[in-house]
Amino acid sequence: MKKIISLLVCVLMMSALLIPAGAANEFKNAKSYTLGALESSRIINSAGDNVYKFNVSHPSKITIDVLSEAYKMGLKVHDKSGKEIWSDKPAQKASAGQMSYKKDLFVNPGDYYFSVISAGQEGVYRFTIYQTPTYESVAEAQNGSNNTIKEASAIYMGTSYAGFIAMNDDADYYKFTLASEGRLTLNVTSQMERLNTKIYDETGREMWSDSPSGVTEDGFSVQNDLYLNKGNYYLGITKASGEGQYAFGLSLTGANESFSEAQCGNNNKTDAACTIVKNQKYVGFFSLNDDMDIYRIAINDPSLSFTIVSDVHQIQLTMFNQNGRELGSQSIVADKYSGRINFTKDITVPAGTCFMAMKRISGYGSFTFSLTDAGYAAEPPIPQSVICVSVNGKTVPFDQPPVLENGRTLVPLRAIFEALGASVEWDAVAQTVRSVKGNNQISLQIGSATMYVNGTPKTLDVAAKIINGRTLVPVRAVSEAFGGKVEWDQYSQTVVIK
Repeated sequence: MKKIISLLVCVLMMSALLIPAGAANEFKNAKSYTLGALESSRIINSAGDNVYKFNVSHPSKITIDVLSEAYKMGLKVHDKSGKEIWSDKPAQKASAGQMSYKKDLFVNPGDYYFSVISAGQEGVYRFTIYQTPTYESVAEAQNGSNNTIKEASAIYMGTSYAGFIAMNDDADYYKFTLASEGRLTLNVTSQMERLNTKIYDETGREMWSDSPSGVTEDGFSVQNDLYLNKGNYYLGITKASGEGQYAFGLSLTGANESFSEAQCGNNNKTDAACTIVKNQKYVGFFSLNDDMDIYRIAINDPSLSFTIVSDVHQIQLTMFNQNGRELGSQSIVADKYSGRINFTKDITVPAGTCFMAMKRISGYGSFTFSLTDAGYAAEPPIPQSVICVSVNGKTVPFDQPPVLENGRTLVPLRAIFEALGASVEWDAVAQTVRSVKGNNQISLQIGSATMYVNGTPKTLDVAAKIINGRTLVPVRAVSEAFGGKVEWDQYSQTVVIK
């Protein structure tokens, strides 16, 4: 029993230590003060602190203006919890007759306590606290509401926003979505001396940072162009030096990439390469989070002409066959006068499947390229999303890219069945595929919207079909028939099968 009592006493003593000094008495008995009013009183050494409670209704600059007969004093501001957010000990020579002091503070809305403290001098003082309200697009509590990535506030392209860095709130985080890859333009303006600005991807990984600073007393206004793939991102604006208001806005100029990519890229490996054809222009895109694009092409005539145009400073082109043997490599550098790549070269590659890897060496942005056999290439096709499929975390390679039809993804049957660990039997006469995995059997006829699972018919939203000589089947239906769990990752454009 004695031990329990001793423990309770310790807890109570520790709790008392956690209460800010003066909070139990001075703050409880604080005098109510209205901002803008003239208040006067007297410092008396033996009487303790004079404490005033006031309310700030908006994010504001508050100006503390003090005149005092006591030429030494202490001043403090606490938030509503009793936490000290500012203090000073102004002093002036006694010969001056009285002390004059003024200070600007930047605070969020809420209740505050202003304390006037004796510093060995007594005398009458007068003070006024003026409020200069400002505006913040995202309303925040006293100590901030969007101080971390997890608490980020949603913002949108093409809209202007106002933020506020306060003494008790030095960080703001915002969440935004890029519907397509492209050039993101970030404009930031502030009268503060310096700010920290950062962009994070959806995993919280830092992609870019800058610390703009004022070159004049009017602060700064900066514009940054960032190249990013589509997906979710975060903008962090945090204190570097000073407090006050800032304004910012985001806008996106789409890249119109021929094969739209998600955050970290879709076609960065050969088993996810995008299929292209001769005599057709294509648009690629290098971003902060994706510096590689790989393309697959079937070559019949080994003599071709390769052309690439871009504002990217330097690109490395590497060509290799389907066995991974390098066929040739070329470093392509922008012209030193125009700062632009405009490169054409005749190449000779063996017939068969060939891969082209475009790697960013320096610079970001779009590039247009083509492989031609007659010096002519059609304009870039309408951008299309690259659809990937992964089974148990491993990407499935396809010689014919998956296609989207009526909201359903069709994939080459042999590749998906083998990835699922199922057998594949093709009846060319009946145009029917049969597959077995464990105790499950399915049968599916080309052009039919009915699939048989262990002899039971199941109606499909889209029928299996032949595209470019390959039989494609609805990936969700066949995967679920074999007991797989199928999910769709919107931003990586990936069918995830577990």
